[in-house]
Amino acid sequence: MNFRSFVNIQQLRNSDHSQKEIHYIANTMLYLVENIPGQPFKYCLKAFGLKSDPNWLLNHQKLLEDLKLLNNL
Repeated sequence: MNFRSFVNIQQLRNSDHSQKEIHYIANTMLYLVENIPGQPFKYCLKAFGLKSDPNWLLNHQKLLEDLKLLNNL
């Protein structure tokens, strides 16, 4: 996926109007991109005004821990 497509998905699917499950997936994707070691997309995300939802993150900490474990495999 290129960054332009990623931004488009985030703008469409990471909104309050999107389906709940899709919103969760989009927010998780954004969280994972924000936390890539070295933060290579830090300024790109800022330029497009993309930031993961901290309220969602607090409520789904276990899911995020599982995803991090999968990334380490």
